[in-house]
Amino acid sequence: MSLTDKNNRQYGFIKPLVLINLTIPVSFLLYIYYHQLDLEKAYLTHYIMPFIGVVFWVIVMQLKEKVQANIVLMIMPLVVGIYTIEIGLIFLDYHIENRHFMASKAGIDFDNRTKLEVIADFSKKDIHAVPALRPALFVDSIGLNKKDVGSLYPLSGISNKVTIGENETGNFAIYQSDRYGFNNPDYEWDAKKVSWILTGDSFAEGRAVNTGEDIAGVIRSITNDSVINLGRSGNGPLLELAALKEYGQIKDSEKVLWIYYEENDMIDLSNEKSNPLLMQYMKNGFSQNLANRQNEVDKALSSYLEKNKKNKGKNNFKLSIYKHKTAWVRLRTIISLVKNIINPSPELKVDPLFNKVLLNAKSEVDKSGGTLYFIYLPEYGRYKSHFISHNDYRKKSKVLDIVRSLDIPIIDIHEEVFKIHQDPLSLFPFRSYGHYNADGYAKVAKAIIDSIK
Repeated sequence: MSLTDKNNRQYGFIKPLVLINLTIPVSFLLYIYYHQLDLEKAYLTHYIMPFIGVVFWVIVMQLKEKVQANIVLMIMPLVVGIYTIEIGLIFLDYHIENRHFMASKAGIDFDNRTKLEVIADFSKKDIHAVPALRPALFVDSIGLNKKDVGSLYPLSGISNKVTIGENETGNFAIYQSDRYGFNNPDYEWDAKKVSWILTGDSFAEGRAVNTGEDIAGVIRSITNDSVINLGRSGNGPLLELAALKEYGQIKDSEKVLWIYYEENDMIDLSNEKSNPLLMQYMKNGFSQNLANRQNEVDKALSSYLEKNKKNKGKNNFKLSIYKHKTAWVRLRTIISLVKNIINPSPELKVDPLFNKVLLNAKSEVDKSGGTLYFIYLPEYGRYKSHFISHNDYRKKSKVLDIVRSLDIPIIDIHEEVFKIHQDPLSLFPFRSYGHYNADGYAKVAKAIIDSIK
């Protein structure tokens, strides 16, 4: 037997394995190209990495069979190991954090429709429903639809529409937006006297609970006062100040609630301050006059939605990609959670701009004779572990020291609600990560009312 025949027998299995490894990234690239998928910022994982894979395996094919064998035998166990971990983590995700599974165990029917499907079902009833849009979507741009409306930065949603929020409890949070696109009964804007105004993010908006179960709705129900909610999902301090200046001045209020969410408000601020238009709100008297431009706001937001509907199938594929986490992302998440338990948010810094934003908001409220209250909302991660310092978590003590230095009254929801609750995780949907459930929001609202009284 010749040496060549011997090598062919010894390494005959290598070339098919190399071809299989080459076929995978090639197929992925062809699929993306064929469907012309818009994967936005996922170029690294969905374009560059597969391309590198193609180049790598083409080079491997040019090497000697023995070298090919060594590479394949080194990489294949790694790939098998990664996907073994992937399967295990998917299983753990499903049984530990999957709301569908937990709802099934609790005997609750979970609405499995996507937002697009919910909107389509409303359309069959001749109802034009829209998703709850986030002003934070436009932080990276100056404004929307410049050709038609100039550098407009919307701070609300589309007005007078059935608005679809999130599904964290088994049912989608759905509300009828008011004349300015916020989550309020429209008649609140006709009230002679407004007792409460809220500004904040999705926890203020009530994006994951039904109408009336949000903080503003519960305050409205308990006190019979007029309450206006300016909260929008994704808002950080600068967007919250902007909303207060644009819409809070329409109605003077005795009590203005600044809803601060510890997990991401400081991070949001670091992104928002890069937008020159939003930074204009730090100046006295600046306004886009949005309250008188709602038709333009609706037009700009509707145009944005239409552009995103053009590739409906592509968007569905994109969503499915981001719902599916790779093993690496899952492992990175677990490592991040462990690090967070040991030293929560070591990289989180209290931005000096935060002080100035709050001072600006206080000055705005003082002018109208009202009082600004700082509402500190705790996150799920605070109660997932018993090994954290509650004062240091998310730089809480530093944040509250700034608020105290400005002589702004503080209502600490961790102290007033969660710390004294026998089972704080029960105030989150299915005891999992997310917004508060209806019971959680109700307790927050009652604590606010009692503290202010």
